[in-house]
Amino acid sequence: MKNTPNSAKMFVGLVAIGALVFLGFGVARWESSDLIRFACFAILSMAASRMKITLPGLNGNMSVNLPFMLLAALELSLSQALVVAVLSTTVQCLPKGGRSMTALQVTFNISLIVNAIGVAHLVAHQAALNSTLPGHTIALVAAAVAFFLMDTVPVALILGLAEGVNVFQTWKEIALLTFSFFVLSAGVVSMAATAVKIVGWQIPLAIFPVMAIIFVSYKRYFSHNTKMEAMHEPFASAAAAD
Repeated sequence: MKNTPNSAKMFVGLVAIGALVFLGFGVARWESSDLIRFACFAILSMAASRMKITLPGLNGNMSVNLPFMLLAALELSLSQALVVAVLSTTVQCLPKGGRSMTALQVTFNISLIVNAIGVAHLVAHQAALNSTLPGHTIALVAAAVAFFLMDTVPVALILGLAEGVNVFQTWKEIALLTFSFFVLSAGVVSMAATAVKIVGWQIPLAIFPVMAIIFVSYKRYFSHNTKMEAMHEPFASAAAAD
């Protein structure tokens, strides 16, 4: 993005500082248990991150790696979940179709998802400890809500600072386009988290073909809305990234 206002650059800096705090905390508390499971989450999340759906009217896209990141927040340690977030989002930022991001956009995108995963992990595990409901139920709801807000609100704020658009209206557009996918992802993760207790950690392998089918379905649906006028050229996020 050219001629980015200083206020937007400062906001990106604040988001990046938050991500560095989470990463520093994760490194200090690194856990290397079950590296095979960790590698499985990372590889599947990176593969799913390349399946991106163009969002009509936003000149951005939505990646189907969300279920893997939510499940990582529930099943992995904070440090491992943060690494999954970094790797997956970095792969998502790689050029596709001749389009590439600026360094500022990449920094914002990766920092945004690190913060979203970090908050989702902490909120989920704290909610599970303080709830009388089944652990995965309340933890998943808490993680999904936290991730949704941490992923969409900063995008609307940065667009308000960088493009001068109405922050609330922009957030509402992003939320309306992506909320159903967040709910769908949470449902898939809920079933997977339950199955993990019965079958084992290999369940994420079964999620991938499901998300591939969902990707094809969403891509076909949104392809009918390509005539909508683009609102802006956005920074990137898991919910609205390009």
